[in-house]
Amino acid sequence: MDDETVARCLALQLGLAFAPAPLPLDADATGLISADMARERRVLPLGRGDRSLRLGMADPLDLETVDDVQFRTGRRVEPVVVSPSAVLRGQEIAYGPDPARQTLGRPKDGVVTPKARRALEKAAGAAP
Repeated sequence: MDDETVARCLALQLGLAFAPAPLPLDADATGLISADMARERRVLPLGRGDRSLRLGMADPLDLETVDDVQFRTGRRVEPVVVSPSAVLRGQEIAYGPDPARQTLGRPKDGVVTPKARRALEKAAGAAP
């Protein structure tokens, strides 16, 4: 079972809204939360009202995140269940690539170059 199906079932079980990938993005909404916070909390703003924020969440039961976002934005958070992979893809579109996921010698496709492999093996061999 893929994470999209799990997220859909979770939304149904909790009685919450579900947003399938690709996620609808709203520049005004994404501007309310920093990229760092969105990545740390695994969330993505999907839309906003006058006093509310529709927040795509990989973990809609994370009440600490709901409270934190409400406090920082001054808006009532409406959790929307989304799959973790959809959150990551949406964050890359909304905020750009995550610098923390960029690793020296590791291209976007996740393949380690031979030069980087040798450097890593040398460093590992020199480690205590």
